[in-house]
Amino acid sequence: LLAPFGACEDVSLLVQTSGEPFRLRQFSMRFEQTTDIRETPKATADQRMASLIDGFADRPSNGPEAALAPWLSGFRDELSVSLRYVEHNGYDHPIAVLMVASAAQPQPVSVFNSLYASASFPP
Repeated sequence: LLAPFGACEDVSLLVQTSGEPFRLRQFSMRFEQTTDIRETPKATADQRMASLIDGFADRPSNGPEAALAPWLSGFRDELSVSLRYVEHNGYDHPIAVLMVASAAQPQPVSVFNSLYASASFPP
């Protein structure tokens, strides 16, 4: 529902750092359910990586660099997915929680209170 609003382009946001400040010209956001924000178990990640590499084991390895490592793109994507939400990785952690209630609700404040009370926030 919110995915079309995840890409922000042609913006000028000043980011203050300990060094030189810089401007963000574009950024993107990903919206996910709180139930989907869980670390991938190591055994599952290892199994996915092994099956990905095994799929390329019988292919010839001659040619340019992309042909020498045709599995690299898939490996990079799978590594990114397997490292998502791990405790030591601050790159892909949730930074905001959106709680949405319908304006048609007779008492929206009580709806928000119940959402907050029942929410299973990510660890």
